[in-house]
Amino acid sequence: MYPQPYPPLAYPQPPARPPRRRRGTLIATCIALVAVAAIAATLVITLRPSAPPAAAITEYQAPANGSGYDTAVWDQPIPLPVGANLCSWMPEMAEASGSLGGGVVRTSDGSVEGGPGCSFRLADGNVIQVRNGPFYAINQYTSVLEAATFAGIPGRMYSFIPADDPDVTCTAQLAGRSIAVPAVDAFALDNNGDQQAMCALARQGMELLARRYVPLPGGTPARDAIQDLPPGALDATSACDLAGTALYHLNVSYREEARQRGSTALGTTCMSAGQENTATFLLTTGTPGLAGVPPVAGAKVTTSRFGTSYTLRLEQELARCTASLEFTGGKVFQLTTGPDRNKPDNSACQAARVALAYVVRQQLLDSTFP
Repeated sequence: MYPQPYPPLAYPQPPARPPRRRRGTLIATCIALVAVAAIAATLVITLRPSAPPAAAITEYQAPANGSGYDTAVWDQPIPLPVGANLCSWMPEMAEASGSLGGGVVRTSDGSVEGGPGCSFRLADGNVIQVRNGPFYAINQYTSVLEAATFAGIPGRMYSFIPADDPDVTCTAQLAGRSIAVPAVDAFALDNNGDQQAMCALARQGMELLARRYVPLPGGTPARDAIQDLPPGALDATSACDLAGTALYHLNVSYREEARQRGSTALGTTCMSAGQENTATFLLTTGTPGLAGVPPVAGAKVTTSRFGTSYTLRLEQELARCTASLEFTGGKVFQLTTGPDRNKPDNSACQAARVALAYVVRQQLLDSTFP
């Protein structure tokens, strides 16, 4: 029985009766005991706390201001190259980019000069820099953050730098349904830019870029934008080798010594933990495809294309997500992530997809170098 939250009830006693035969006394006593037991049982049943309803797995909804994840299927080609040919497309865009600021006086190739992207320095003293990577969620301070469209394709405008900072920069990023989408940064070379003007310049630069290289509004990916890894690229790779890139985006420790290596019948494994989150990885040794990797019981399953060559299976539980990526040829890389305390988190699959996109981008980048 469950303990009662109040003192026992005092029932009124009947008036004294004359002595009766022993048999009658026994019957009356039994009836009274049965009645009391029934009342007690009723109280216990009534006061027993009911189990809370099972929490439902809900769909992630991106905020209207453009800060969240891109929820569309990422089935489009990568528009711009990565790796050794990062900026090979720049001569094709020099004239169009120059029209935004009196002509191009200098270009910078990030793959050669160690920068984060490809830059056009304009005659008016402003700079347009083009980067590419997954469309991720923004959870930090922004002085500019708003949803936008470029060439009819959704995206966002943002800036992490205060509007009154002389080193102001503004960025236009496209949500182009690709593993790696372009972002255009605009800033003044003399660190004396106006934020509103820089945002307008970034927007114009993105419009030009999207119409030229993004398929959705009618563009064609740059000639060196590879979409698939060469055969055998993952043969000598372990789960922890691939996990290194993903860990930076999963709120867990990315230190090499924190990664716990292991293996199962399917392949190599890796695990890293943070204060409130854990990420585990599997890279199959063979080529079983998604059909050969057991699904997660009770999870909400979504299967879609991932880029032009891969297939992604997302399995959303209440708090955690298992994302399994099948490469060309059947090798599978799997990531499971989410909060350890089983707190409902319907964005876990979105975070996992971004982490896997960074992994693929890094592998494509590495494959372009000898």
